[in-house]
Amino acid sequence: MNDLMHPASIAASLIRIRERKTLADPRAAMLAPIDQLRPPEDISTHEVACRFRKLQVMGGGYTDFDPDKTPYLEEIHDACDDPTKRFVIVKGPARSGKTVGFENYAIKIGQFGPSRNLLWYMHSGPDVQRYVAERVDWMLNNHEELNEKWDRAGKNKWDMKKIDGAIWEWLAANASTTRGRSAAVIVGDEVDAMRPSIREALITLIENRQREYGNMAKGLLASHPDAGPEFGVDAYLIKSDRRLRIWTCPACAHLMSPCVEIGKTRRVTWNIRQLINSQKDMPVDELTQYVAENVALVCPNPDCGLHFGDTERLEMDRAGVWMRRGLVIDEHENIVGTPEVFDRAGFVIHAFMAPFVKLAGLSQEWMEAWDEEQRTGSHRKMKEVLVKSLGETDSDDDEASLPRDWEEVKSRLTNQQCHIGVVPQWVRFLTAFVDVQGASFETTVIGWDEQKQSVLIDRFSIKQRIGLRNINPAERLEDWDVIEQAVLNQVYPVAGSDELFMGIAKVAVDSGGEGAVTENARNWFANIAGRPNNPIPVWRVLLSRGGAHRGTDLFGKPRPFDKDKAGRPLPVTITERTVNVHEVKNMIARRMGVPNPGPLFMHLPADLDDAYGKELVAETRVMGQWMKTGGRRNETWDGWVMAEVCRALLAPEHFAIDWKNNPPFWAKPFKLSPNEDGDVKESAVQGFFSRLAKLNS
Repeated sequence: MNDLMHPASIAASLIRIRERKTLADPRAAMLAPIDQLRPPEDISTHEVACRFRKLQVMGGGYTDFDPDKTPYLEEIHDACDDPTKRFVIVKGPARSGKTVGFENYAIKIGQFGPSRNLLWYMHSGPDVQRYVAERVDWMLNNHEELNEKWDRAGKNKWDMKKIDGAIWEWLAANASTTRGRSAAVIVGDEVDAMRPSIREALITLIENRQREYGNMAKGLLASHPDAGPEFGVDAYLIKSDRRLRIWTCPACAHLMSPCVEIGKTRRVTWNIRQLINSQKDMPVDELTQYVAENVALVCPNPDCGLHFGDTERLEMDRAGVWMRRGLVIDEHENIVGTPEVFDRAGFVIHAFMAPFVKLAGLSQEWMEAWDEEQRTGSHRKMKEVLVKSLGETDSDDDEASLPRDWEEVKSRLTNQQCHIGVVPQWVRFLTAFVDVQGASFETTVIGWDEQKQSVLIDRFSIKQRIGLRNINPAERLEDWDVIEQAVLNQVYPVAGSDELFMGIAKVAVDSGGEGAVTENARNWFANIAGRPNNPIPVWRVLLSRGGAHRGTDLFGKPRPFDKDKAGRPLPVTITERTVNVHEVKNMIARRMGVPNPGPLFMHLPADLDDAYGKELVAETRVMGQWMKTGGRRNETWDGWVMAEVCRALLAPEHFAIDWKNNPPFWAKPFKLSPNEDGDVKESAVQGFFSRLAKLNS
């Protein structure tokens, strides 16, 4: 029994009317609960959408719902009506109608009953406010029959409406809002954007909040697959009848699908990569336009290969069907088998099905992401396009985060021609990272070519200053001077030359840590950069710390500091960046999997100590977070990550550089004058460590 129909609730309403605590008709208060016992009008959600739904259009006004534009929504509507389906789960891109389908179901129960409480969850408060202001209020005001059921004299707030005696509420999903509330209909909108603790428990939470509603209970979940493939909407689909849209090629009658899940032999793809390969020398802007003008979808049948565009794809979708789990396509192009039965109806929508986007526009988004990936190595923008614009689960990062075996990595990446402390001839410049530990500075030096191919040049620990004193970075500012002596002034011989050396172009220094690490880092850098004689250029040092959020800007924004903690002016203004180490680790992990030497490949020197090499495979991504495994050290891994940040900030790919004849000044090898003993290499490469060794002896 609905709470509003309980005799105690009716009596309470009449008492409130008698005591003039509310203005209402006593007769209506008595009859309203009885009205809920009447069977609803026999009408489907799809018929409600076709007859009544109005959709707001940009610039004002509205358009009627057109079932021919989104034919794939009809079966989603039917699943919402099906009492055997406890959940309806929809995976898809933006602008595909996922939310519209659930709104249509809400309009149905609001207009035609039976009246039911509704909870609509989104991932954040601002999103809820924007959604209610932009869509919910408009929907309630512009559907006359629904508007008549809106009891404005009842319990109403901006995020709570009383509709036909039931409470509809829009909430941000968090620990407090998902407990203590119940409703017959609960919607999770963009569930993959919700915090993991809520997202992974959402189905259980919904089930627990709906036990008393029986067959009237319905959970509606939709999202693009940000958290996939093991979490969020992809995980929900695993335990559903997962339905894929099937098209028929008009040329060869081959059955195919735009959904990735169908498999390579039947998946509709587009010809973007072929277009790129055909115009390799074209400037990016021109190439993007060329692709937009020539992009097409391709039949996966190798004997056909039909190319088709927007008009044809939408015609195919109107004639398309949903294929459930348990059904297969046989060799005669027939869908056969027995559908598996689940109480969860699952649907996969791809952007190629959506009428609200054009292939040209999608291709331009993809090309912008592709260009960024080529320039920076970052997959972040491409992931956004795949997940949000196309509706595909991105598997790139998941491949990158697979645990790697040290012996396999060592065997594949070790280059017998490379040696610790020596710069191969193909290396164009060096970058480094100084990782601050409790009693040491852990240093990694990486060499790069112009195509992001890299090699470990050096890896060493600095534990003492000259003067036989162990360093303490968190306590003593003077101990930081060792970075200038051992890293900023360090140079390395170029292989095959007796006289050429290369310095480190840019050094990242960890400025986050316990005690006074941050304050010492800033003061140290300001002191050496502000010296009147032989100052270190500000651009050559990057004070950095790792960002706590995956949404942090990739290489961080420079934050200026001109005062110390006590408010005293620093010698010069210095900057610090908070780096998105999560994404940069994804980038380096992907490069670690590049199979052959060439662009992006990582080399290890043949004489690398295994103890340092194992640090390269010390982290694994677990539930979306990079974590150390087995308590192992990870300094080489962190060093390569931050050396990449330095490489990117030097921006070598942004300039037309003649690396052979006219490299940038920070990348140009140079000659050194011999020391008093006539030994150039001893003075240049081993100078600091030799002096320290002599003192230690």
